[in-house]
Formats: sequence, C-alpha cells, structure tokens
Amino acid sequence: MLTSLLLILKKHALKREYPNISVDYSKVILSNGNLPAADDLKIEKQEKGVLVSWDPNGKYNDTVMILLYHPLRKQATPVINACRRDAGAYFVGLNEQLLDEPIEAYICFKSANGKAISDSVYIGNLNGEVESKKEQEQKEKYALVKQQFDAIKADYLKQMADNSGNPVNTKAFRNLEKEYEVLKNKLEHLPVKPG
Repeated sequence: MLTSLLLILKKHALKREYPNISVDYSKVILSNGNLPAADDLKIEKQEKGVLVSWDPNGKYNDTVMILLYHPLRKQATPVINACRRDAGAYFVGLNEQLLDEPIEAYICFKSANGKAISDSVYIGNLNGEVESKKEQEQKEKYALVKQQFDAIKADYLKQMADNSGNPVNTKAFRNLEKEYEVLKNKLEHLPVKPG
C-alpha cells in the first residue's frame, strides 16, 4: 500500500521545485470511484489514538477505509475494514510516539459487495507539517541571527536613549551601530522566518 501511495504522490501531489520538492498531502489521491464520499469529516487527537468521524448519511452498509500516514517514518497505518458508514466514527489506536508526530489522514468508502469505491478524501493534518532539512536549517539560522540582533539592538537602543537619541561619537558606538544595521538587514532578507 505504501508503494502505491508513493507512486500516487509523485503523479499528483508534489509542490515546489527541485531541490525543495515536498508533498502537498491534501492533493494525494488514494482511490477513485463513484460511490459517494462523506461530509463533515473530522479527525481528533485523543489520549491513546485518533478519532475519525463523518456524517453517517448514505448507504449504511458501506465499509469505511482509513489511512493515517506518518511522514517522519514514511509509513502508514491502514484500516481497511474499519466499520460501517452508519457508525459515523472510528477510533484508531496509536502508540504515544506516533500520536505526537505529524499525521496525514484519509478516508474512503467501499460498497458491501466490494464492487464500488468512493474517491479518497483528505481529512487533514495533526501535529503540523514535516519540514525539510533545508527548512529546519533556515529556521535555525534565522533564530540564531534574531538572538544576536536582539542583544545588539538592546545595547544600541540603550546607548541612543542615554544620549537623547543622538548617535554617540565613539569608535565603539559606530561599530555597534554598523553591527546593528548589518544584522537588521540580514534578518529582513533571510528566506524563512519562524511562524
């Protein structure tokens, strides 16, 4: 199932350009069919797993299929015959590690006789999206530069305030002012800022 998921990802759900390609999980297609999907889809994190719920209207004997994808591990938790559609909800038990990592959730329905299936529907994400190594590095760099800037800014503004807003005419202050301007400019032009 994971191999077919990865093939589908390549075809429909890639975003950005090389070398920063990533997956737009909301565009992943796991199944196509004419059976009606469900409305009012929700996923809720609970103590021992996740609760997936939906509007139970429709053919009561359709079978619910759920897929939870764990991007950090590149593995899935499939539930092929979760329950009947009229149940309206299904609890998927997960260990604590998986429960705290990013989860991408999908649902689809198949007829009782197995001859018809619905389009898969993306339910949503739990615990935030996975960042690429480059994004993580950029955020770390931004945090470091911001920390340096905040320290210099505090010293710079204090010296300006102590001198009634007029620049202090010393070599040390000119160096401080230059460092303040350089770090300020660097912060404004870094590509990733923490959300």
